[in-house]
Amino acid sequence: MTVQTAARSALLTKSDLAGELRISVRQLETWISQGRVPKPLRISVHPRWRRIDIEQWIADGCQPVDQDCQAAATA
Repeated sequence: MTVQTAARSALLTKSDLAGELRISVRQLETWISQGRVPKPLRISVHPRWRRIDIEQWIADGCQPVDQDCQAAATA
């Protein structure tokens, strides 16, 4: 495995993340706007999530990460 391949597998696209969470991309987009998932890195204009961050978020019980967005979504 090359370094470049290892780096790609460590970063998740929106489709990859939705698949990992077993939800649709549309549902993931809703969760993103509500601040329910960790913020992505931006590579150019493309959002990418570090696999390790997502694994830790899941291990912590998938708690909302952006309280301001969460409060606005429930108001």
